[in-house]
Amino acid sequence: MSCGHTICATCVTIFGQQSTSEQYLYRLAECGLCQKEFTADTTAWSEIQLKPAEAGPRILAIDGGGVRGTVSARILDLLEQEINLDLPISYFFDLIIGTSSGESR
Repeated sequence: MSCGHTICATCVTIFGQQSTSEQYLYRLAECGLCQKEFTADTTAWSEIQLKPAEAGPRILAIDGGGVRGTVSARILDLLEQEINLDLPISYFFDLIIGTSSGESR
């Protein structure tokens, strides 16, 4: 969150207010750990979309080694920069696998 804390899905459901229009969307007025209130510049953290239990695992499969692996890694790096949430791209996946893609980050 904007205050630097990380909370689990269970805590989101405890501290958050469930949306009346979307089942898995929760709104947080403040951090459940430090009680820091969210302001206009931290609205991205005031709404949290939880993954439905029936959605299954989020898997990223990277195919190809050498130059193809390098291109895939660069695309993921650019995507991470575009999302601009100060989170590594790995936070959006439950499992990341690759074929000869070299060293992991």
